[in-house]
Amino acid sequence: PSTRTTNLGHVTRYLDTSELGAMPVAAVRERDVREWQVALQVELGLSAGTAKGAAITLRSVLRHAVRERMIHESPAAGVPLPKVTRQLVVPHSVRQVRALISEVPEWYAAPLLVGACCGLRVSEVAGLRADAIDYERGKLRVVRQLVRVTDDGGGAYLWTEPKSAASVREVPMPPHVAAA
Repeated sequence: PSTRTTNLGHVTRYLDTSELGAMPVAAVRERDVREWQVALQVELGLSAGTAKGAAITLRSVLRHAVRERMIHESPAAGVPLPKVTRQLVVPHSVRQVRALISEVPEWYAAPLLVGACCGLRVSEVAGLRADAIDYERGKLRVVRQLVRVTDDGGGAYLWTEPKSAASVREVPMPPHVAAA
């Protein structure tokens, strides 16, 4: 569900509003795709990661056009994706987490502590249920997540499995987190 929402956002924000999006699919050339990718970062100021996501969505649209025999080959096939440089994730310090917890409503302190101390994503923390908590062994099992599924940013949510097999995991739960 979130992939569909993301792809739809790429189409409406970056394709439909561009010269490339106004072109008939059969008229799109490799040069047009290259220029569009450059414009995403230079003219729109998008990060490399966002530009890469939009380019992947465009490739998907063009592959569909090939399958439907609207075009013979994808003009994006020879265009390299924007390079994304991975940044080192630096967790917040204990002092920073304590300061943040002191500023949030009491009902939010425990989920915040779980996310900060166990390395869970927001959707994974929201997806935790009692059956995923093993107090005796000090473990949390990440087996589901809670994700927003509406295209308009509304309030519809859905329980789903984590996006990849690697996201299904068991993580240590420190005693101070179990006590929260």
